[in-house]
Amino acid sequence: MSRPRLALAMVVLWAGAVCAARAACGTAVIMDADSPRGELLDAVGLRYVRAGDPAEAISAGERGLIIVDANPQNLKRLAGNLERVKAFGEGGGWLMLWGLTPEGLADFNRIVGVGHLIRPFEMEEVDLPRLAAERDPLIEGVSPVDVFMESGKWSGGNEEVPLRADDAWTYVVDCDDLAPFCAFPGPEYWNKENPQIGADHYPRNMVNGLTYHWRFGFTLILHRGEPTAWPVELPREEEIVGFSVAPCTIYHKITGMSLDFGDGKEPVELALKPTGERQDFVFPPRKCRKMTMGISDWQETAKTDVVAIRNLWIVPKRSAEFYARVRPLLNIGVLVKYPVGKGGVVLNQLNVPQKERNERNVKKKRAIVSALLQNLGATVEPLHPRAATPAARSEEAQS
Repeated sequence: MSRPRLALAMVVLWAGAVCAARAACGTAVIMDADSPRGELLDAVGLRYVRAGDPAEAISAGERGLIIVDANPQNLKRLAGNLERVKAFGEGGGWLMLWGLTPEGLADFNRIVGVGHLIRPFEMEEVDLPRLAAERDPLIEGVSPVDVFMESGKWSGGNEEVPLRADDAWTYVVDCDDLAPFCAFPGPEYWNKENPQIGADHYPRNMVNGLTYHWRFGFTLILHRGEPTAWPVELPREEEIVGFSVAPCTIYHKITGMSLDFGDGKEPVELALKPTGERQDFVFPPRKCRKMTMGISDWQETAKTDVVAIRNLWIVPKRSAEFYARVRPLLNIGVLVKYPVGKGGVVLNQLNVPQKERNERNVKKKRAIVSALLQNLGATVEPLHPRAATPAARSEEAQS
């Protein structure tokens, strides 16, 4: 046999082996193969078969993991077959719903049995749980470096710092912090002019979770008469049971804050230590839809007449059932596990655009997806030149 024919025969045999291997695997994918997410699954070397209908796929009893595009149509189909979803999870199956949007939230909530809120992802802190003991087995192999994604841009001013990526994830569901889901006044409330993300005059810096640099906090300039109290509107009526704050100590040191829940009762007065560490407070439930929070006292320890907050958190009352159903894998609701029997549902909000603004994030997203899939029981290995990384292709060539 000539070399060209031999090479062609080997390609045919290789392709057949790939198809057979995929057909025998326990993972099904319901997603556009040519979408960036579909290409990412190939890039990490996932072995899978394609399926069309999510309700039929979970009923077949042949797959341990089914990855579904969380578009409204697929979610509606699953929400109409809740008994099948439950049986699939109780049998040890995992259903990954990738890319939830506000349009599909109602059906998603029916599937997982939780009344979630949803908001767009912003430039904010994304990290693993602070203690290793709190980390779920599903994120084993994911490192803090993987979830630390930068935009490739820098803040302005004399002291520039790198900005986090604001497109690493798509939407966030609520877990135990309501603050980022609340409506805060715009910069005009404080008479601030055109603040940019990455500047300390941007009000939503108070809820971005970033506490390591003053630029990502919110500064109030007292000598300009900027208000030290401001209204906050919750997305729905809630019972608030806790509040946390990380003050900024490079200016006057904040020693008191006040929370008025507009319920006719006395405000909750909080005594802060004059330090920059996160300080947590709990109090009896206070039901509200609107509240007013403010800085009520401070020590004048700086030449500049300024106070600042690096971050704050609003803690709603949640039932034991909520915490049993909702298991965030990271510090915010972008990767969330919902146990059902021996399996369950995983929400995956990783954003995979047509082209990354910062190419360094490509490798990180692949690492996250690869680890997550393997922890869910999928087989991940380079099967195709398109799927293999350059390092993997090099290893194959040497073997």
